[in-house]
Amino acid sequence: MDDQSFESPQVPGRRTFFKRFVNGLGAAIGAILGVPLAGLYALPAFSTPTRQWKECGAVDDFPVGDIKLVPLTPLEQRQWPEAWGAEAAWVYRKSDQDFVVLGLSI
Repeated sequence: MDDQSFESPQVPGRRTFFKRFVNGLGAAIGAILGVPLAGLYALPAFSTPTRQWKECGAVDDFPVGDIKLVPLTPLEQRQWPEAWGAEAAWVYRKSDQDFVVLGLSI
């Protein structure tokens, strides 16, 4: 080892620093926003909706062979504006004992 030449470590330039800084900042923002958004879309898959019966009127209010639109009140308050919480059902009475009910949520 006659010649000992030590190279000094290269200091990254300004462009390299800003590239790494911006990439790190983008990754941090992505992580901060990504975790809550992932929870927003993933958590409803793990919860089971509760099913409840709604009162839509007396049997005599629905004549046989007739279709009637019945407005319903929501069982729970939604987080969106109330204008989006309207619910209704189309009720068709086929015979004295048979009903067909089609739900509508707006």
